[in-house]
Amino acid sequence: MKKIIFLLFALSFTVALNAQNVKPRFVTSTYGRTAGAQLNAYVAVVDTAGADTSYLYPKAGKTIVKLTVADSIAIKFNSVKNSYVGDEVVVIATNASGSSHVIKFLSTNSEPASTGGRITLASTLGAVIRYVFNGVKWVEASRTVQ
Repeated sequence: MKKIIFLLFALSFTVALNAQNVKPRFVTSTYGRTAGAQLNAYVAVVDTAGADTSYLYPKAGKTIVKLTVADSIAIKFNSVKNSYVGDEVVVIATNASGSSHVIKFLSTNSEPASTGGRITLASTLGAVIRYVFNGVKWVEASRTVQ
């Protein structure tokens, strides 16, 4: 009888400890917000001639997108399904060719800056664009263009 009571006590204690950590918003491990959710993600996008649109599906607390631009390109946040308030997307764009190109962020699921989301990259230069999710859309928070 003592063993059964001890086993029930130990089991309830273990369940109580696990119940404390089910839905933390900010965690230091890879898992926490939802099963399999990542805090950080890295995505490499290489633009090829003729590929006009690339789609972003951010699912991590911070997503870094390394964008190599070969000709003008449009970027679209395709879904906000797995996004949480405060999530960030940082796009690090580099111009791989010797001529000027335009990056355009489409306004579906995002709110680009007053320039209509257009960024012109001079030859062999780059840009860093930061978006933050506000609970409804991805809002452009900052941009630095060389």
